[in-house]
Amino acid sequence: ADLTLQAAGEGARLTGTLTVTSGAYREPITAMARRFSAPQPAQARGGASPLDAVELDVRLTASTPIVIENSAGRIDLVPSMSVRGTLAEPAMFGTLDMVDDGRLSLLGRTFRLSEARVAFSGDGDPDVLIIGETRVGDYQVTLRAGGPMTDMQASYSSDPPLSERDLRSLLVTGRTTDIT
Repeated sequence: ADLTLQAAGEGARLTGTLTVTSGAYREPITAMARRFSAPQPAQARGGASPLDAVELDVRLTASTPIVIENSAGRIDLVPSMSVRGTLAEPAMFGTLDMVDDGRLSLLGRTFRLSEARVAFSGDGDPDVLIIGETRVGDYQVTLRAGGPMTDMQASYSSDPPLSERDLRSLLVTGRTTDIT
C-alpha cells in the first residue's frame, strides 16, 4: 500500500494506491451473491460516524490477476478500479476484466468464457457481463449473461440454430426434443 492521510477541512482524505500482490477467492458462489445483496448505508445502521469525515480516493491495482475459483468455475481478473466515498460508506468504481480464458459450470456443462467483466458504479451492485461457449453433441452453444449481480439474466443460442425448447432440452439432457 502507498497511502497518504491528509487533513482536509473538518475531516481527512485518504489517497494513494493499494496493490493486491496475490489473490484467490474460493468461497461458494452463494456467498459471493450474498456479499452484493442489499448493502445497508451507514445512516440505516445508526447515523453519523467519525468515519464519515474521512474521504477516500484510493486506486486499486494487482500485481497478478485475481483468481476467483469455486464450484461455479474459474476466472482470472485484472482490476482497473478505485474506492471513493468515505470510510463509513466506501464505494467501488471501475472494472474487473477477464484475462486469458475462464470457465463457468452451469446446467451440468462447462462453458469456456470468451469475455467476462464486472463493472462497479458505486452503488454496491455491480453489472456483470459473461459470454461463453460449450459443445453439446453437434451443437455449439453460446451463453450470454448480464445485468446487476443480484438480478443477472441469461440467454442461450446455438449453432446450428435450435428452438428455445430444443436448446433447453439439449442443455439439460444432452438431446433435443425431436430425438426419440
